Amino acid sequence: MNSTLIGICLLVANYLIGSISSAVIITRLVKKQDIREIGDRKAGGSNVIKNVGLIWGLLVGAFDIIKGVPLLILARNLDIDESWLSFIAIAAVIGHNWPLYFNFAGGRGIATIIGTILYLTPSGALIPLIIFAFSIIPALIKQLKNFKPVSSPILTLIALAVYIFMTFQTDEKAFQLYSVLILVLVLFRRITARIKEYRNNSLHKLLLSRLLFDNDYSL
Repeated sequence: MNSTLIGICLLVANYLIGSISSAVIITRLVKKQDIREIGDRKAGGSNVIKNVGLIWGLLVGAFDIIKGVPLLILARNLDIDESWLSFIAIAAVIGHNWPLYFNFAGGRGIATIIGTILYLTPSGALIPLIIFAFSIIPALIKQLKNFKPVSSPILTLIALAVYIFMTFQTDEKAFQLYSVLILVLVLFRRITARIKEYRNNSLHKLLLSRLLFDNDYSL
């Protein structure tokens, strides 16, 4: 089969797999609620940890990390052009952020990004993953009422910026493009979440708050 056709098929399939929102599914099964309507209204593991339970949130996180990887492994085994791997990985992140099965309202894609960078560029993933780890600490210690963590969304941006820097120290141009695209996707998802909020807030202040802190509180 033609390499391009295989790449397109795997890309579409990974979008469909990425669209499986475990946060939405588990919260509906356990609490009969929509995770996108409770807590910080994000369809991700940290919100599930805070509003459904630690074990459920960890299960969501584990699934979201893994779900983009199997078709990347298949793509490498099929020996298609390496440049396709980045686009197949991106498709899983897009599926997570804009899931076909859940009205295109998903999470932020961070867990899925972690899984794909671990597989695609394990040597360049260590420092970004350490930063990502610190970014989830607030979700795990939410019971400490007076704890004032560094903003997790800011740490996420730092981790992605470090990942871009590290990939640009290599000659793998396809993964350099991937590193930039995932940052663009994360920022785009933040500013397009709950569009109606822009009606009631100062536009530039809300945009900045979304980009830096991923919330709806104007600065």
